[in-house]
Amino acid sequence: MPEQANPVTDWIDRNDRDWARWQTAENLAFWVEHYRLLARETSGDTRIIAQNKANTFAAEISRRRRPVRMPGRSIAERVQAVKDRFPLDVFCTQLLACKLERFGRNRYKSACPLPGHQDRSPSFVVYDDGHFHCFGCQQHGDIIDLTRMVLGIDEFPRILERLEHEAGIQVA
Repeated sequence: MPEQANPVTDWIDRNDRDWARWQTAENLAFWVEHYRLLARETSGDTRIIAQNKANTFAAEISRRRRPVRMPGRSIAERVQAVKDRFPLDVFCTQLLACKLERFGRNRYKSACPLPGHQDRSPSFVVYDDGHFHCFGCQQHGDIIDLTRMVLGIDEFPRILERLEHEAGIQVA
């Protein structure tokens, strides 16, 4: 008889994939070991949930470590690969140290990380479709624009190379 889908386990797995994107590799490695140990010591649904969590976090670690080679690609394909591999919310959390909070269904909010703008209340919004807008300083754009503004890099090729390096993409 085929296994029935467990809505609780499925819901946890979906949320763990989102949560795993935010974590550092060291944190993920800790949680993989924690859930593997828990799976060995328990039974039933708890064991299944622990195994699923360990597998989800281990997959995220291997996804981050696996370099992507893109020889001979066009600029548009390279930009799209960066956007696909390195979502804007992950970029803001990991590289800019923004403390993003879920705000609504498809967006996050935080204090603005842009130079020259000091926030007291969150005005910087990151949308799931890969763009941002600061309602305080009226700046907006995508990951390329944010990199240019925050890191002060003006040449597009250098911005793209930096983002490819951060995303683990190897060109050539």
